[in-house]
Amino acid sequence: NYTVSTESGLEITTNYVLDATGRRPNVNGIGLEEAGVNFTTRGIQVDEYLRTNIPNVYASGDVLDKVIPKLTPTATFESNYIAAHILGMDKNPITYPAIPSVLYTLPRLSN
Repeated sequence: NYTVSTESGLEITTNYVLDATGRRPNVNGIGLEEAGVNFTTRGIQVDEYLRTNIPNVYASGDVLDKVIPKLTPTATFESNYIAAHILGMDKNPITYPAIPSVLYTLPRLSN
């Protein structure tokens, strides 16, 4: 058994502990400040067309401040959308398809 203690003082005894930290965008030291691109600790801020606050500067992938899962297929989808938008082939805001999420664990926690 494991005992997990929270900052508030709550203690929980359990058989398993799962730590899911997610991905943190690497936005420091890449010149965003100098370029004037808006970003937070959550990533680069973009509009519904994946444009930053600087005209003609787009962003995609793990570095975005977004709620969509930061997965390789999502980044590929975003990059293809940006290319189509720039070429005038897609004038609509980005619309994501259904994005499945799966969690793999050892030992298996469910069937």
